[in-house]
Amino acid sequence: MEPTETGRIDSEARDWVVLLSSGEATKADAEALEKWRMQSREHELAFREAVRVWRLSGAVLEQPETRKRISRRRAIGTMVSAAGIAGSAQIASALGYIPTWRALLSDYATTTGQVALIEFNNSVSALLDGASAISVELSEKGVAVTLTQGAVLLKTKRNPDGAEYRARVNGTVVFVSSESSVELVERRDGFSIGCLSGGAKIGPDSSFALSAGEQFTQTGGQKPDIRRVSKENIAGWRNGKIVFQDTRLIDVVYDLNRHRKGRFALASNQLAERRVSGSISLTDSTQMEKTLSVGLGLRSTPGIGGFVILY
Repeated sequence: MEPTETGRIDSEARDWVVLLSSGEATKADAEALEKWRMQSREHELAFREAVRVWRLSGAVLEQPETRKRISRRRAIGTMVSAAGIAGSAQIASALGYIPTWRALLSDYATTTGQVALIEFNNSVSALLDGASAISVELSEKGVAVTLTQGAVLLKTKRNPDGAEYRARVNGTVVFVSSESSVELVERRDGFSIGCLSGGAKIGPDSSFALSAGEQFTQTGGQKPDIRRVSKENIAGWRNGKIVFQDTRLIDVVYDLNRHRKGRFALASNQLAERRVSGSISLTDSTQMEKTLSVGLGLRSTPGIGGFVILY
């Protein structure tokens, strides 16, 4: 391939990363990106390299004002177009109708309601919850998984070579022991780590340790909370339900939203912080709303595109 052609592909790959991380990407953009990446092996490699550089930089790639932006359609369907409001792409992404930019810039991602098993090698695998995404680094030292969206259950096998099982969520490093199952979950203002089996250590200096049946939660910059929970509370989505015990309502809603098109939204911050206990099946979105109403005493007002306000 001619150097000028290689330079053009690399430049376009950087443009794609800038667009995706800008928050302005549309459904048409996601479809166009897939076609662009499929043009050749060079296109795919250029995109992966641009994403790698973007991750290392910790910021959006700079785009010169003189660079020609990739042409794209702004419409994302009649549902949002009819709404006639700014930020339509962000709304459609939030409702689960198009991928988020974090999903598009990750190595593996699932759609709303989809659960997927990813096996990296003979010693570690990841079970991705719906609307979730991870980035992965494979090296001689082992496997490093970063949760960029949603939830993931990491399962490790016996490790005779001494390689590290590392994970990261919200900038916090997690060291997962051999023969362990550990769930990482992104929250609205923090994250949680639950240990189904084995163990894990949290923080660069391993400040906190988890054993089977323990859950670590960090929210809103508050002091970390470690408590014992039923193992059903950890990654219950893999069995088609979520189980929650003395859990903030906002966290329950976040879990449910990964499994239905549209969104549940809470009417107030006070309601969001309300502590609740129970279980909800993920197999029927209509039943989800009924359970929230009957089981938790909430009222609801439906909106466009599956958007439901709870109060």
